[in-house]
Amino acid sequence: METVIIIRDGRRDATELIARLGTDVRIEKLPDGRFFVEDAPYHLWLGHDDAILNEYAEEELRTVREGVTAPVPFVCEFSDMAFGKRILGRILCGESCLVDNDHGNIVTGKEFVERLQYEPGWDWRLQT
Repeated sequence: METVIIIRDGRRDATELIARLGTDVRIEKLPDGRFFVEDAPYHLWLGHDDAILNEYAEEELRTVREGVTAPVPFVCEFSDMAFGKRILGRILCGESCLVDNDHGNIVTGKEFVERLQYEPGWDWRLQT
């Protein structure tokens, strides 16, 4: 599984993000509040998780606070990098947020989406 953390500014509901996906994927809201997105055999989970910020180092928290005033983190886990790129490109398009690549780099949602669009081979796990 691959993971990125989406940090929104004060918005705790991921419904508007999921609404950007369209009808070519199956979407299910799980009892725990997370969303499950599937285009078999690939899948993705997206859910709010305040506790994840407890794992951040002070320098990372400083970066987050500089980027958003009321950080609300969402953990996004997905089974396949190409599928993750496809879904993240949709849900983050136009979103004012931060994206933590879970490998030591935090960028704006805008920068993340632009890199997905203009650098198709970009692997955020390896490059900053």
